[in-house]
Amino acid sequence: DQFICIMLCSTPLMLGFIIPTGVLINFVFKGFSIINHIEIFQATITSIILSFTGSIIVIFFATLMIIVTFYKSNNAQKVLTFMASCGYAFPGTILAVGIVVFVGWLNDLFYFHLNYLTGGLIVLLFAYLIRFLAVGYGAIKSGIIRIHPNIVDSSLTMGVNFYKIMTKIIVPLIYTNMMVGGILVFVDILKELPMTLLLRPFNFETLATYVYQYASDEMLEESSLAAIIIVLTGLGPIIYLNSTLKRLSHKKSK
Repeated sequence: DQFICIMLCSTPLMLGFIIPTGVLINFVFKGFSIINHIEIFQATITSIILSFTGSIIVIFFATLMIIVTFYKSNNAQKVLTFMASCGYAFPGTILAVGIVVFVGWLNDLFYFHLNYLTGGLIVLLFAYLIRFLAVGYGAIKSGIIRIHPNIVDSSLTMGVNFYKIMTKIIVPLIYTNMMVGGILVFVDILKELPMTLLLRPFNFETLATYVYQYASDEMLEESSLAAIIIVLTGLGPIIYLNSTLKRLSHKKSK
């Protein structure tokens, strides 16, 4: 029975991670001499910066929405907040088309004086915000519902303004949830393909688009190293997150 349990537990790991990763590593060794290492390095730096920036923006707005919703809003604002966090339900391609139409309409009204690269990056980060706001919203909401409203009410009674309550009390209490949400958003943005492919500026490559360009042309050896980097870059934060959560739960049990 124990052997059967071990086999059942290890089968998803073998099929979902170890075997595909082994195939990619084999492709890396087979095509190492033809892989463009400079382009992959540039795509890696671009992906990390883009994912890190996008995760900060998402967590900032998610935190602001959660705090305002729970302590300063009426029912209409709660409905709007809920609708704003529904972008994750839309396919990336459909959302990208809608954002292009919306940004084009907005640009016709105000005409933003931005060059192609800057404008494209802003649109891409805006798309990430709409797409992954629900991820940050859910992670932070699970933390803020554990904060008793009397903490905020008593602080307001003592004359502390809401900004100080938010920065000195609420944010430190939900810091772990913010970190969890940030890591999840970082990993999601890192491997996001449809929106990045449609909205990226010209000659702007991330690891996901780099892998897609070569894999779609059946050049698997050229795309294998970038694919491995996506796996490792996404796996690192998840391992750190799990170890942090285990450490915090161990401290609480003491």
